[in-house]
Amino acid sequence: MDERGQFRLFAFFIDRGAARPRFARSVRESEGDTGAPFVARYTDQCPLNAHWADEMAEAVRAEGYDVSVEHIRSRAMAQRVASPLGTFGLEQSKGVVTHHLNTASAVKRMLSRR
Repeated sequence: MDERGQFRLFAFFIDRGAARPRFARSVRESEGDTGAPFVARYTDQCPLNAHWADEMAEAVRAEGYDVSVEHIRSRAMAQRVASPLGTFGLEQSKGVVTHHLNTASAVKRMLSRR
């Protein structure tokens, strides 16, 4: 149905006239890396997300980058994120940097490759 990076969205239609499901526009139309500050966005779907989002933000700051942390609390907020996974995403310029919760050393390695 729809695809973005390693994510594929599948659907089984009961009503053949139903609209095709697609990832949110923010997922399909990321603007790419422009060097803008990072944003760590997370939901409460996993009780560890809040802790690890803060840990990753501290690791990004330690590498000299600006980062903010955003708790996704509504459907409208969730539809703005660039991560197809939705429960966590580290973004830069509306593009997903990672959707994995990482340790500080993993964040350092990831940022050194950018």
